[in-house]
Amino acid sequence: MSGDGKITKGEKLQDTVVSGNGKLGAHLTKWTYRTSQLIYTTSSEEKFIKDTSISWQGNQLKCIVTQANGNISLQTINDVSANNQTAVVSRLYFAEGIGLIKFSIVFTNHNGKYSNNNWELITIKEVK
Repeated sequence: MSGDGKITKGEKLQDTVVSGNGKLGAHLTKWTYRTSQLIYTTSSEEKFIKDTSISWQGNQLKCIVTQANGNISLQTINDVSANNQTAVVSRLYFAEGIGLIKFSIVFTNHNGKYSNNNWELITIKEVK
């Protein structure tokens, strides 16, 4: 994010789990990253959607699905015309005994343009 390849440290503004009417409550997060040129802020609210199962490597696994609704804000220091907001909706699939096994993310920017990205776990390798 710094534009020069340097690591940018994030500041955690919120990381809270709140009780609610849902099975697992909600997970609220907010992070900000500051460089000499911009301020990049992410926020999200993740909630339980459903219990289900998922087929992976020929096995049927118990799975929960959550949805995270979020926002990404980009504020530039020198050129406010480049400031923008992006809405993000993610579906995350957590398989019993494995963890995150699949997700999809839809981004909608300030111009109403969107993109859809999907990821699925292929294999698990032991790292020594």
